[in-house]
Amino acid sequence: MTDPTTYSAASPQDGINALAAAHRELTDLLEQLDGELSTSVGQWDDNARVAYQGAQLQWAASSKRQQEIVQRLVDVAEQS
Repeated sequence: MTDPTTYSAASPQDGINALAAAHRELTDLLEQLDGELSTSVGQWDDNARVAYQGAQLQWAASSKRQQEIVQRLVDVAEQS
């Protein structure tokens, strides 16, 4: 039986890598969505367009925050 409390330096790095990959995937999907919708957004009614633009701003802020978190994790891991 293995001890689940055993520390492995690979485990935190694996977690950081997984978070970074998930962030890249999400960012790529949001960019793809924006590209697909960019031609039709102009045809939406004002409420829908404003709601979408608001969502985009939230996505951008969240994406920036996620990137900052991943970078801090990388920095901390490198100092360990």
